[in-house]
Amino acid sequence: MKKGCFILLFAFLLCSAAFAAQPDAETGLFEIPPAWQQTMDEAPLTAQEFRSMSLRDLWDFFSSQLKGTVQAPIRLAARLAGILVLAGVVKSLCSEKALSGLGTSFDMIVAVSVFLLCSPLLLQMIQDLKASLENCRTYLAVFIPVFTSVMVSCGQAGTAAVYGGLFLGFANLIAALLCNFGVPILQLLLVLNACGIMETPVDFSALTRGIAKWGRWLLTFCATVFGTLLTLQSVFAQSTDTLALKTGKFLLSSSIPVVGKAVSDAMGSVLAGVKLLKGSVGFAAILIIALTFLPLIIKCVVSQFLFFIGEIIAGATGNATCGKLLRGMTDYLQLQLAIVVFFSFVVVSTTVLMILLGNGSA
Repeated sequence: MKKGCFILLFAFLLCSAAFAAQPDAETGLFEIPPAWQQTMDEAPLTAQEFRSMSLRDLWDFFSSQLKGTVQAPIRLAARLAGILVLAGVVKSLCSEKALSGLGTSFDMIVAVSVFLLCSPLLLQMIQDLKASLENCRTYLAVFIPVFTSVMVSCGQAGTAAVYGGLFLGFANLIAALLCNFGVPILQLLLVLNACGIMETPVDFSALTRGIAKWGRWLLTFCATVFGTLLTLQSVFAQSTDTLALKTGKFLLSSSIPVVGKAVSDAMGSVLAGVKLLKGSVGFAAILIIALTFLPLIIKCVVSQFLFFIGEIIAGATGNATCGKLLRGMTDYLQLQLAIVVFFSFVVVSTTVLMILLGNGSA
């Protein structure tokens, strides 16, 4: 009785793969399910095209996709350098008596001008981050059920349950937390950084630096805990799936006289083809997520470098207030970069893990 149940269970798992890719009546080739094909068509590049691309082709592709990403930070850097150099020239032309009369008012005026110049770009980056998180959350709600159906067709029912359960819930949770708490914290850091211009008993610059530091530490800790938990559950689930497949293939080949071995091998070939499709579907999602967050990552890195150069210029021209302001903006950008890398890393690494698991099983 138990032997018959095992045979029926394995036959069901293998038939799901067979029905997932039914042969076309006219061509005789396997027809990919519409949901799978639509997911692959949404990506601007297929896995097969990616494998055949040279470094020059990859550079041309990503350059076309990310065109115009660094134009706004570079224009801002040119204006920022102009303001700082002009302020330094004015201070050098003024006499010591005039500078002592102005006190710190001149430096504060320059710092306010710098903040008003830089804040529109930083606020726009916050809005882009929130929009990217919401778009990614919506995309994952559609993609994950499709990808889990591909994994079930590959005989990875347990691993698909982990991806469609734990990962889907966690992805929705962190996207909601980042939109509802992460974005307001970034806006708060900008306000605190602006308050750091004024001479007050509270050191707002140190407060901004501390919030950014602990925020990055918390994101690193969450990524480590989630990565460990998901990896362990996925590996254990994959071990169960592999055992079930091997046991079912053995029972199928040994229980059906004469043709049992041939049927088992044929079903194995079907599973191998579906696993190839699983890689293509997963690659499409990885590319879409990467192209969603890569512009933000580039903007954060470039802007952070340019603000660091601006801090050096401010220090060279003797404007300590502007230097403190730009240092706070660098801390803000580090936290925003950590948020973007955290979410994109969780999504991409989990999908890559699901693609790799089961590819070496029989």
